[in-house]
Amino acid sequence: MMMVLGQLPDGEESVLDVLTAVRRWRETVGSGRAVALLGTAPMPFEHARMNYAPGGRTWQFAQGLVADGICPLVVCERMAGGYDGADPGIEIEQTDSVMIVRMSSEDFHAGDIIPNLIKAFDPGCLVGASARPSGRCVEVADGRPVWVDLFGDPMAEAQARAARCSEGDQLTAYRNLVATLVESGDVFSVVSGRQRDVAIGQLGVLGRLNRETAGLRMVHVLPCAAMGVATQAIAPDDRDPAWSIADDAFVILWSGGFNTWCDVETLVGGIENAMEKIEDLQLVVTGGAIAGHDELSWDRFRNLVEVSAFSDRIQLLGSLTTEELAWWVERADLGLVTEKVLYERELGSSGRMIAWLEAKLPFVATSQSELVQYCVDRGVAYAYRPGDPASLTSILLHVFEQRAALPEIGERARRLAREHFSIGKTTGPLRRWVSGAEKAPDLSRNESNPLSFWVMNRALKGALQEGEVLRQKNLHMEVELQQIGAQLHDIHRSTMWRTWAVLRKIKDLVTSPWSKAGTTTEP
Repeated sequence: MMMVLGQLPDGEESVLDVLTAVRRWRETVGSGRAVALLGTAPMPFEHARMNYAPGGRTWQFAQGLVADGICPLVVCERMAGGYDGADPGIEIEQTDSVMIVRMSSEDFHAGDIIPNLIKAFDPGCLVGASARPSGRCVEVADGRPVWVDLFGDPMAEAQARAARCSEGDQLTAYRNLVATLVESGDVFSVVSGRQRDVAIGQLGVLGRLNRETAGLRMVHVLPCAAMGVATQAIAPDDRDPAWSIADDAFVILWSGGFNTWCDVETLVGGIENAMEKIEDLQLVVTGGAIAGHDELSWDRFRNLVEVSAFSDRIQLLGSLTTEELAWWVERADLGLVTEKVLYERELGSSGRMIAWLEAKLPFVATSQSELVQYCVDRGVAYAYRPGDPASLTSILLHVFEQRAALPEIGERARRLAREHFSIGKTTGPLRRWVSGAEKAPDLSRNESNPLSFWVMNRALKGALQEGEVLRQKNLHMEVELQQIGAQLHDIHRSTMWRTWAVLRKIKDLVTSPWSKAGTTTEP
C-alpha cells in the first residue's frame, strides 16, 4: 500500500496524516520490539533514477530486522539525483512488515518532523544506516539507545574528497560528524575488519575506551550484503541509434556513480590499450556524477572519452532505471572498477561489487580492500595494480582469453554472495543488539568524559576567548601609549616647553666652568 502525502509545510493536515499513520503502525507492532531505522532512499527495490550505496545499506538493515520478526519504522532522506521530477513531499509506503517514510534532506535534517515521528512511534532504540542518518539518530534519540553505522570511514572519505576538490575545507565537517557519532553512539558498525581497528582508535581518542566500557564489544563488522532483490530486466528504449552492441561483443560494464576514489585516467588508458588488441571489446558505462559530492570525476572521464580514438566503443548511458541496469548487468561479460591508492579503498567495501557477484558477473578491481582480496582469493574477481593502465590492460586481455570460463565463475560468484554476504548473515550483530538494546554504560551513567571532543572544543573556545580579552587589553594599552605619545609631542612643540629648554641651556652654560673646576684633580 502506498500513501502519498502533500508537500510540507503546506498545511497541518499532512503532518497529522503522517503522525496518525505512524501511531497506527505502532499499534500494529504492539508490545513487541519497536525500532526506528533512519536511512537513505532510493532503496534497491525502488523504481529509481539512480541507486546509491547508503540506500542499499538502509534496506540491508531493514530486511535484517524484518527477518528477526521486527516491524521497523524506516525514515529516509531522498538523495539528490535519485529520483526524476520534483520532490513529492512526504511519502509513506506500508507493507505487512515495514513502514517507510520518505522525505527531503531539508525535512530529514531540520525541523520537528522526525522528532514528532519518534515521539509518535516511541521506539525502544534507534538504528542509523550510514553516517549522516546516524548523526540524525543521536540528535533525536531523547535518551534512547542508538546504533551508529560508520558505513566507510568518514575521515578517509574526507581525504579522498580533499584530494579531488582542492578548494574549500573538506575535512572539518567530517571531523565534527565523526566526533559527534563516536561520542554519542552506544554501539557501532563498520564494513571491514580494518575499519573496525580504525573505529576502535577513534573511540580511544575521544575517551570512550574507559573503565565503564572495558570488555564491552562496541564495534561490529557488518559487510555489504547481497540484497536478494529480484529485478525484471528490461532493455533500454530510445537509445542513440548510431551504436549497437553486437551479440558476440565482449562487454565490460561500469555501473554506478563516479566517486572521489575513481581513477578515470587508468580506466580510459587501460581500456584504450585493450581495445587496440580486442576488436570486439565494448565498454558500457551507466551512472555518472554524484550531485553535491563529486562531479569532477565524471567530467574528467567524459572529457577523456570525447578525445579517445575509441570513443565509438565506449557507451555512456547515464542514469538508468533499476530494470534497465539489470538488463546490462545480465548482458555484460565482466564488471570493472578502477580505484586510486587511498585509505578509503583500504578501509571500505563496495555494494556494487556484491551486487555483481549476486548477478553472476565477475569483476576487475584493485585488491586494496578486504572484499576484493577475498573475492580474488576465491577466484571470482581479478586484480590489477592500482594506477597502472598496462596492468589493467594485461588483466583484461587475460580474462578475454579465458572468457569461456566466465559462466562457471559467475555461478561460483553467486554462491559466494548468497552464502557469505546474505542479509541474515551480515546483520546478525545488529539483530542481537536490538533484542536487548541498552545504553552504553559510560553514557547511561552520564559520566564526564575528559577527552570529549566537545569538552576540548569548549576549552579551546575558552582559551580563544581569554586570548581575545588579552588582545583587547593589549590593544587598549597600545591606544593609551599612542595617546601619551601624542600628548608629549604637543608638549614638546609648546612655547612653555621651548622657554624651559632655553633656560635649561643658559643654566648649563653659566654653571659649566664651575662644574668642571670642581672636578679637576692635581697631577
